[in-house]
Amino acid sequence: MNPKALLFVRTSKKNQQVERQISDLSEVAKKENYEVVQIIEEKISGSTKNENRKGICELLAYIENHPVDYVLTTEVSRLGRSPFETHKIVEALTQKNIPIYFHSYHIVTLIKDEKGQYKRNPLAMILFHILSEFAFVEKEILVERINSGLEQARRNGKALGRKVGSVETKNDQLKKYSKLIPDIKAGISLNKCMKIHSVSKNTVIKLKRMLVTETH
Repeated sequence: MNPKALLFVRTSKKNQQVERQISDLSEVAKKENYEVVQIIEEKISGSTKNENRKGICELLAYIENHPVDYVLTTEVSRLGRSPFETHKIVEALTQKNIPIYFHSYHIVTLIKDEKGQYKRNPLAMILFHILSEFAFVEKEILVERINSGLEQARRNGKALGRKVGSVETKNDQLKKYSKLIPDIKAGISLNKCMKIHSVSKNTVIKLKRMLVTETH
């Protein structure tokens, strides 16, 4: 029986594509004769806490209820950009004896000893700690650069934000959040809608009001 592999892919923005990640990891699985039993896609900031990430929650729930031999992902930052949160993910899989394969570095978190028992891969663990910290710092630098750029633009007298007169219409809003609307109509809680669709509290409340006015 071929080893069972779960593919985990993530992007920070909804308009970014995950097909390349899936393709690369599928090639790895094919080469190693792994059976891909699940592909989990996530489009959310890697700085979000694990409990608020639908993909990570799905990953952890899946390994609790299904046999998985490997989790494949492209790089450490796909698991997240918070060292504390990513360490928790690695530990959860380590406790289940499930190695994580990071494709960009061709390395796994667990290896087998001479008795065939899994043990931590020292090189992978050192690399993981370094890269998780780097992913966090990289995110902080990006935020700092954005804020610096905005401040410079303000000093230069540039108008920031949406252009005057470009306010989205009600129909624009309903179309933009078309996937959220059925959940609101089904009575799903505000917090759950926020988590599922990665939207703000104000967005859910605003759409609820729009839908109420539509029915009156």
